[in-house]
Parts: sequence; C-alpha cells; structure tokens
Amino acid sequence: GWKDAGVVPVLGRPINHLFKLFDIHKEHPMYRVESVEKFNSEVDTFTESIKEIFPYSLKRNYEILNWKFATNPLKKYEKRLLLKNSSIEGYCVFRVGKFNGIKTGIILDIFSRDLDGLNVLLDEIVRYFVLKNMNFISCYMNKNSFYYAALLKRGFFPIPHFLLPKKNNFLIMNGNEKILNVCNWYLGYGDWDCV
Repeated sequence: GWKDAGVVPVLGRPINHLFKLFDIHKEHPMYRVESVEKFNSEVDTFTESIKEIFPYSLKRNYEILNWKFATNPLKKYEKRLLLKNSSIEGYCVFRVGKFNGIKTGIILDIFSRDLDGLNVLLDEIVRYFVLKNMNFISCYMNKNSFYYAALLKRGFFPIPHFLLPKKNNFLIMNGNEKILNVCNWYLGYGDWDCV
C-alpha cells in the first residue's frame, strides 16, 4: 500500500528592499542564461545527470518538460537554460501567481550542476519577479543538497506548516528505505499538477 515518505519543505522569501541584500554576489561570466519557448533533446543529457545530486526524482526529459511547461494552454511558464560553453549546465522553470491575494513568484523546477550556476539561475528568477512586481517567491526544496543551503543564503526560509493551505506529504506505493525517505528525492512545484 501507500507509505508516507515525509513532508516536502516549502521555502519562501519576500521581494523587498531589505531582501535585496541577499542578492549581492559575484558575477559568473562563464555562464549565460537563455530564455526558451520549448526544450529540445539536448536537455536530456543534463536531466540524466540530476541523479548525481538527487538519487531520486520524477522523470524529466525534453518531451515531459515541454508537455508540462511549453504546451499547457492554461498557464504561462518562463523557461531558462543555463549554458556554459554552449553546453547545458542547468535549467529553471517559473511563473507568476497569487497566494492568498499576494503576488507570488513560483519556482517550479531549478537545477544546476554547481552552486555558481544555481546562483546565476536564482539571479535570473529574482530579476524577472522584481520586474513583474511580485511580493514573494516560493519553492519546494528538500534539505538534502547544496540547493537548500544556497536558498537559505539567498534569504529563503522554511514556511511553517500552519501558514500553508495543506501539508505536502509525499506518498510512495512501494519501495526500500532509501526510496521511502523524502530527503533522497528532488521534488519541486512542477511535480504537482495543480501549480
């Protein structure tokens, strides 16, 4: 039967003058960020490498990413590739939204091989949400990688469960002890159909 693998933490941070202090960092000229309408098959090599950071995640390839984020007629998603010497080193998907009447930027997927690349993607996301006059940014992130620590350094903090509309328990049908530990998974808002 179904087993509860744990609760996925929700992180968030305001976008205001005080929190701009968290966005001061060094430049990384070896990276460039490219906006894309659709993902192509070149992203598959990168998505396969995600297993090096997160032992378990739902399948991500260009077909699934496009099905979820490029062809959805009901929502507009922003999609970015992180490139280093024309090689894909990461990507992110995000969108604007509202939560309890607050204009909220939502990070659905964010991946990078390293901390510098992750910060470059976060810069892109924060810049976009500032331009769109968002008041808050939110994402799911487990405590199992450098991603979580990087988000905390950028001003994100865990949102207490009592402030959320529901607990985000991750249920698994069958599995061993490693699979049944939510901390071994990458789970983002993009893994839920309702975001």
